[in-house]
Amino acid sequence: MRFLSIFTVVLILAIGTANVYKDNPQAPFEMGITIAWWGFGITLLYTIVMAIVWDKSEPGYGANVAQISLMPIVTLVAIGLISLMKNSIG
Repeated sequence: MRFLSIFTVVLILAIGTANVYKDNPQAPFEMGITIAWWGFGITLLYTIVMAIVWDKSEPGYGANVAQISLMPIVTLVAIGLISLMKNSIG
C-alpha cells in the first residue's frame, strides 16, 4: 500500500513537470543528481562529525557508527539510480 502511494506521488510530479521540461527532458535528472551529490557530501560530513563526537566508551558505539555510515551509501545508490534513469531516456 505504501508503494502505491509513493508511486502516485511520483507520477503526479512527473506529469506536472512534463510540460515544463518538454524541451530538455534530462534537466530534472541533472538537478536530481546535483541534489544527491550535495546530499552525499552533507551525510558524509555528518557521519564523520558524529563518529568523532560520540563517546567511544559508550556500548554500541561501533553499531551506531556503522548504522549512520549507511546514509552516504544510500545517497550514492540514489545517484546511480538517477543516472540510470537519465540514461534510459536517451
